[in-house]
Amino acid sequence: MKGKNKLSLIPLIIVGLSMILASCSAAADTYTEGAARFDLLVLRIRVNHPKQLCLKSGDSLDIRFTVSNVGNELFVLETKDSPVLDIVIREYGRSIYAWAEQNPGQVQHRVEWQPGESKTVNVKWQLPQKEYAHEALQIAGLISETDVRYGQRTAQSAFITLCLGYPPAVDDAITPTPKAK
Repeated sequence: MKGKNKLSLIPLIIVGLSMILASCSAAADTYTEGAARFDLLVLRIRVNHPKQLCLKSGDSLDIRFTVSNVGNELFVLETKDSPVLDIVIREYGRSIYAWAEQNPGQVQHRVEWQPGESKTVNVKWQLPQKEYAHEALQIAGLISETDVRYGQRTAQSAFITLCLGYPPAVDDAITPTPKAK
């Protein structure tokens, strides 16, 4: 190969190495998604989290809740006392985080979606510092509305469940047979 041709390969090698390195760093995180449908709305929750079997104390999560109008007409949700859009995190069925509680100035009680329009709520959240063992963390994106006829609140969610702590080992699930004496 001539010297000029060798030099033209250098940018290609650099680009190739950059792509390999980028894919290695991206492999450190993964995501989990959930979805649901409510009339003309599609709800999607996506959580980027460390790539491991179970989450642990101090892990950071990037949560994105998107609601899209897939219909051909305006869609409106309205509530009296609760937010139309919220992200709620539960441990053992108990709420440990609610986006609306942390961001009261951003809470909306009426939201309109034009055809094809999406609304998104983003949260960066870190697991509290404590011990977790064989627990489940549920992350839900919620939409709510108040039924004007009956004054009752209804809700729909898209959610995912992630493992917290350490998964039970196979040995933990098997009770050893006592030895005969």
